[in-house]
Amino acid sequence: MEKDILGHLLEWIHISAAFMFLIGVAGWFLTISHAGKEKDVRTINSLVTLGIKFKNFLMFPGETILFIAGLLAAWRGEVPILGFLQGGDVNWLLVSLILYLIRIPVIMLISVPNEKALNKRLEDALGEGQVTQELQATLTDKTAKSANIYTLATYAVIIFLMVMKPF
Repeated sequence: MEKDILGHLLEWIHISAAFMFLIGVAGWFLTISHAGKEKDVRTINSLVTLGIKFKNFLMFPGETILFIAGLLAAWRGEVPILGFLQGGDVNWLLVSLILYLIRIPVIMLISVPNEKALNKRLEDALGEGQVTQELQATLTDKTAKSANIYTLATYAVIIFLMVMKPF
């Protein structure tokens, strides 16, 4: 089907949201990464606060818009989202959808609890006026870092699939 104005608009929204999302992801991960290297609790607080702004104002909204606009653009373009399960020969969308969904348990079981612990331990450290061992341990938690790397790798594969459309 030849694309109409709505199809082009959905693609534009999808691509714009991808940039919004990627800036949010980069901002979140960079600020949290740098916070783990700091020794001043106020600087850590500033970095974490900035990271949360990247997350809340760019990453989450961008991801939501990206996902919805992508599905709508595929639907509008009559591309079978479920690939071979719908009798289609384009399967990269199905693989991308699966990758998108399988990262959710990692986020819910590791990233969200780590962020809650970070906020609590940061609040405690601010009350003491210094970086506590608990705060430092939360900022440098290897499980949380592994979850972040896993999430970033998943996004990278999805972006590769969107751009290259290999199958």
